[in-house]
Amino acid sequence: MKLAPREHGAYGQLGFPLSAALAVAHRGLSPWLLTASAVSFFLAHEPALVAFGRRGQSAKQQAGGRALRMLAITVVAGAAMGVTGVWLVPAAAYLGVGAAMVLGTLLAAAVVFRVEKTLPGELVAAAAMTSAGFAVALAGGLPRAAAEQHWAAWFLGFAAAVFPVRAIVVEHKQRAESPAVRIGGAVAVAVLTAVLGTARVIEPRFAVAAAPLIAAGIYVAVRPPQMKQMTRAGWLLIAAGALTAALLIGATWA
Repeated sequence: MKLAPREHGAYGQLGFPLSAALAVAHRGLSPWLLTASAVSFFLAHEPALVAFGRRGQSAKQQAGGRALRMLAITVVAGAAMGVTGVWLVPAAAYLGVGAAMVLGTLLAAAVVFRVEKTLPGELVAAAAMTSAGFAVALAGGLPRAAAEQHWAAWFLGFAAAVFPVRAIVVEHKQRAESPAVRIGGAVAVAVLTAVLGTARVIEPRFAVAAAPLIAAGIYVAVRPPQMKQMTRAGWLLIAAGALTAALLIGATWA
C-alpha cells in the first residue's frame, strides 16, 4: 500500500510556491532547510491518516505499522530541519516562519477534526501550503513586500481552483448541480484579484502572474469534467501553476 499523499492538488499548492521562492532566494542554507522541512511534514499526512485509521481499518491493519514508522521519521526529520532552518534565518524571515507555523497548525487541526474537505478547510489548506513559499522567500533574502506579493498571487490563484474542484466532487457525490459555488467562487476570486491589482494593493505585475491559475480555475468551473476526467483538469492546473511560477520569477527580477 502506497503512503504518498493522495491529495494531488496539494503537490502543486506546496511545490510551485516553494520552487518559485527558491528561484529568487539567494541567501544561505536556511531556505533549503525550510523547504525540506515543509516537504517532510507534507509527506507525514498520508501515514498519519493510515496509522490512525482514517483510511479504514483494513488499511490500518495492512500498513499501520509501516505508516507509524514513516510518520515518526517524517515528523522528526521535518522538525529537525525546521528548527535548524529557523535558527539560521535572518530576523526579517520570522514573520514568514510564524505565518507558516500558524496556518500549518490550523490545517492539522482541520484534519484532526475532519473538516479539511469542507470549503473553509480547503481554503485553509491553500493558505497553509502557499505560506511555505512565503517563509522560504523571506529566508532567502527576498524583500518582505515582494514575498507578500508572491504569497498573495499563489493563494488567489489556487483559491480560484478550490471552488470548482471541490464543487465538482460534491456534485458527483450528491448527484446535484451547484454552479453558483462552482462558477461564482472562481469568478469572485478573479474580480477580487483585479480590484486588488487596480488599487495596487497587489502590484499589477504580480496580479497578472496569478492570471493563469485563475483562468484555469474559471475554465474548469465553466466546463466541469466528469470525475473520470479529473486528471485532465489536474494537468491543466499544473500547466497553469508552472506558468504562474515563471511569471512570478520574471516579475521579481523585473
